[in-house]
Amino acid sequence: LLFKAYADETRISLMNIKGSITSDPYDYLLTKGELPISLNQIFDEMKLSTELMIKSNSAIKTIGINGFGFNNSGASAVQELAFTLATAVEYLNEMISRGLKDDDAAKRIKFSFGVGSFYFMEVAKLRAARMLWSKILDAFEVAEQNRRMFIHCKATGFNQTYFDPYVNMLRTTTEAFSAIVGGADSIHTNPFDESFNPSDNFSRRIARNTQIILKEESHLDQVIDPAGGSYFVEKLTDDIANGAWKLFQTVEEKGGMLKAIQSGFVQEEINKVAEVKKKDFAKRKSV
Repeated sequence: LLFKAYADETRISLMNIKGSITSDPYDYLLTKGELPISLNQIFDEMKLSTELMIKSNSAIKTIGINGFGFNNSGASAVQELAFTLATAVEYLNEMISRGLKDDDAAKRIKFSFGVGSFYFMEVAKLRAARMLWSKILDAFEVAEQNRRMFIHCKATGFNQTYFDPYVNMLRTTTEAFSAIVGGADSIHTNPFDESFNPSDNFSRRIARNTQIILKEESHLDQVIDPAGGSYFVEKLTDDIANGAWKLFQTVEEKGGMLKAIQSGFVQEEINKVAEVKKKDFAKRKSV
């Protein structure tokens, strides 16, 4: 409502604004340990803001699901995908139970994923995400034209190094590359010092230029599906999708994402994988 009031005051039509609001209470709960207000109130406000944008014919997305928290905690591609989709299903159900139409709610959802340095894995993860989301929305009987998944990607913070910070530029570049090849709609490239410093003009400029070079010099925006037809990527996509679907069903069997968080299931599963990753890095099994 405050944003709409600001737009009205400055005579900016909401129809001409593109963007999104990452309103993800489950991510906040996992990060902070508690919520500032009740979940019912949060979902009521999410529904109201979604209705407001629908009435304003605005393209702004108001239901944001953030997988970056899982990724940055060391989750595997399968875990990040399964937990993010399980969250999205619960938010969709909450909006429908409050009177929104399936199609209207589905069109207002934005997904955010972290992108790590295992190049082909990240490409396959994003491809699998679109496959599974379409399958889920089909079960909700959402029209085919409204099943498109809007994906925002952010380079992971899990592998950022303090001791050799300029290497972070290389990591962010390959991560952005894999996000584009995987079909991301928007990308955040991290400043190389983001994890340990307030970023300065230089590091922010390099982060912006990373995207500009990939677009203007590598012409990655000119290819519809760079990974299409690759047997390796298609097989990896299928493996990730099957693994994520099994874990997604396990979460559903436990009563849904909120109950899985409250029981500690989500945290325990991610911790297992994160510990293995740390040991592999320490023994130089992984680079």
